[in-house]
Amino acid sequence: MSRSKVLLGFTPRWLAVLFLAVQCVAPLAIAAAQADAADTAELEAGLVALEGQLEALQGLRAEQPRDRFDLQAVVDQVGTEPAALFAWVVEETSFVPYQGALRGPVGVLMDRRGNSLDRAVLLNDLLTLAGHSTRMVRATLDESTAEDLLGRVDAVPLLSDDTVQPSDEELQSFAVRFGSSAEELRTATLAATAEQQQLAALAAERTQAQSSALLQAVGTESAEDSAANRMQQALALQDHWWVQLEIDGGWQDLDPTLADARPGTAVAAAQQGLVLNELSQLGAQWLQQIDIRVVVEVWDEGDLREEVPLEVTVTPAEHPGQLLVFRQMPSDWPEDLDIFAADNPLETLQTALLDQERWAPTVVMGGEQISQRSFTLAGVFDAASTGSNAAAVGGLGGGGMFGGFGGAVAGEEPANAEVTAEWLEYQLRVPGTDPVVVRRPLFDLLGDEARRQGVPAELELTDAQKLERATALYADIELLPLVGELPSAFVDRLVLETLGANMQRTLELFRGGALDDFDALMEGSQRFLKTSPLYGLALARSVWGSQRNEVYVDRANLIGYHRRLVINSQTGLSMREGFDIVLNSMGVLGDADPFRARLEQGVLDTNAEALLLAGRLPDMEVVNASEFSLSAPVVLTENAGSVPPAIRSLIEADLAAGYVVVLPQTPEGQLAWWRVDPVSGQTLGMGETGWGQAFTEYTEQVNIIIQLESVLGLYKDMGTCLGLAITNPLRGESGPDTELRACVIKLVCKQVDDALSAPFDIDTNWTNIIVQKTIDESYGSICDNIAKRLA
Repeated sequence: MSRSKVLLGFTPRWLAVLFLAVQCVAPLAIAAAQADAADTAELEAGLVALEGQLEALQGLRAEQPRDRFDLQAVVDQVGTEPAALFAWVVEETSFVPYQGALRGPVGVLMDRRGNSLDRAVLLNDLLTLAGHSTRMVRATLDESTAEDLLGRVDAVPLLSDDTVQPSDEELQSFAVRFGSSAEELRTATLAATAEQQQLAALAAERTQAQSSALLQAVGTESAEDSAANRMQQALALQDHWWVQLEIDGGWQDLDPTLADARPGTAVAAAQQGLVLNELSQLGAQWLQQIDIRVVVEVWDEGDLREEVPLEVTVTPAEHPGQLLVFRQMPSDWPEDLDIFAADNPLETLQTALLDQERWAPTVVMGGEQISQRSFTLAGVFDAASTGSNAAAVGGLGGGGMFGGFGGAVAGEEPANAEVTAEWLEYQLRVPGTDPVVVRRPLFDLLGDEARRQGVPAELELTDAQKLERATALYADIELLPLVGELPSAFVDRLVLETLGANMQRTLELFRGGALDDFDALMEGSQRFLKTSPLYGLALARSVWGSQRNEVYVDRANLIGYHRRLVINSQTGLSMREGFDIVLNSMGVLGDADPFRARLEQGVLDTNAEALLLAGRLPDMEVVNASEFSLSAPVVLTENAGSVPPAIRSLIEADLAAGYVVVLPQTPEGQLAWWRVDPVSGQTLGMGETGWGQAFTEYTEQVNIIIQLESVLGLYKDMGTCLGLAITNPLRGESGPDTELRACVIKLVCKQVDDALSAPFDIDTNWTNIIVQKTIDESYGSICDNIAKRLA
């Protein structure tokens, strides 16, 4: 099959996603029908219609092409003959140099790129699925052979993601099938395509201008040139892998490295071999891995110590495209707390937060929760009450590196101690290179400036500091490791699964009479799923790039999305959220300028964060380095000079790590900077939070109420009910007030919209354009009508 047919496969996706646009009217009609209790027949008819739509959705999901993320789909498509599977890997994937297993077999399917190890694992697994006996073999190439090999392998250019408009026949067929208008679908597609192209053009324009300004500011005297880049890539080629197939008691070489590869030939003679059943057999010496640690600082009678209550190791190649979530759970949250019945909801929430003394940090992946130790705010660390199975969950391993923790004995309360800071620490380990360690602060009550001046002998935290700590501990952080480009088909699959689950929940909610039972409505509203905005960012930093064929992921990347509560006297209760690109290393192919290519990718990443967050929260101001002028930048190479104290320690840490720091012109009260590696060109825009390049803090009408059961219970939803007077009781003796009921109904009603819209601002596939536009424009307005009718 040709590469174009494999990558596009747009017709089934169009059918699946266009269906979503049509089906969204059904649950709304159901809700409106249930509002009129006298018309139960109409309600039942609506429920039956929704059940039919759900069944149709499940059928369309089954028709989706899966060869971008499912090995069995490739075997079903290509057949079981070894020669055919070998030819498919040679022709449909291409070689790029890097060290260790990064993508894994599924990651190569997604990106259609891989080094010799990852492509060999893909071929090995395809042959095993087809019923053949294989083994993995390797050889260490000498420098001359590796340099020669690098000159003979060139990555095949990726296909453009330009939108292909649907034909009139396709539109008419689907309009008839689902009772919609082909002309309206055409209009929506053309309008949304123009909007997407405008957004991509804006990202490209800003990236080009800012990259030129940064290049001029930092210079390129010490920059890595193409020759040095190629030398590093040749070193990565020295560890060479391929597959051997058992035939009649012997072994046949299957080495897909070269474009003209044939069965029976290999780049070198095998020196080692193993039968590989799972990637973990390779061990750390051949795996790229990310260690995620929670680091807690404790002030203890004039001394500082650091504890690590949680450490997990993630192998991105084992689960490409899978989301992780970091949360901290309080041990003693009052089960009977009802913020809606409180005379002063804000004060009630604040008191409940400050009353929490013990917290258990957790990482959630694939529905499994990992906890190792809990801690108190007085610095006592012990076994987590939530339980732990770190070694067996979802490719995450509990680390033994910090097995002998010090600190206070469990249950022994220190005489005078306080938790003063907490960080998430990420360590990227790539075979053959030094580890890269990045820390992101969750909160820091002392600050590096105070630490340098000496640890205070006495410490009395203010009420504001205690509240800052409490709200920061209740953070919700999504993390997405990236091993290469994510294909739209994979994101579509996640969206369809989310939609199907939400449709099922809608049926259960409305059949259960939740619109007449506020408590049932609140409980049901927590069970809807979301699509993380990180998938939109992952698509954007690939699709919007002007140099997709020159750059590629050569080390595991990591992007994050933070959400946290903020309570203070000025804003009351608000939410701070934003993106955080933690790791964004890129490899550069061919004769392209590696310094400029990496710098441009970092500038694009920073702009993508800002543009997506502005689109997600259009009425809020986004703080991001890309938003500020570089017409007269300040360049720092050795010391922070007159940098404001709020960010001095962060900038000094960047300078100490060898980065050049470029300060743009920022308005008073807003702080951001660019950091550039003067050798590699790796670039990133940084912000004052220390964890995000793009963030915003928002409060609707000064006051905002968080749906407590969702945010503070299991973090399933950070949805908000806006425009409510938080200073007054929200639930009276006769039940919730009408404004609150309408707000929660709207929240439930909009779950499908929220779940689907996250990645569709980026995905240029026209099928998703139809979904986004139809749901955004019709679903939201009908939800408003339902809320008014039921108020």
